[in-house]
Amino acid sequence: MRLTDEKRRELLKRAKELLKKDLTYKEIANAIGINEKTASKWLKPYKETENIEKKLIQRISKALADENTSVRDIFCLFQALSVYKKY
Repeated sequence: MRLTDEKRRELLKRAKELLKKDLTYKEIANAIGINEKTASKWLKPYKETENIEKKLIQRISKALADENTSVRDIFCLFQALSVYKKY
């Protein structure tokens, strides 16, 4: 079945919502009615970005807890996080 661009966008939006709830690609595929490989292909870039975002948040937390971290370093970490939040 060939998806229209509009339908694909709707499914991708729903798939990203389910990914944020920590569902597996298989669970997401079953929930929205697509193939597991398709779910993996669509969501892999978002999952990688989410992992980077989590790591940045962890680094920010550590930097804030460390009194030797400069304000500039913390600012740079927040800037990096804001870039990833755009995606």
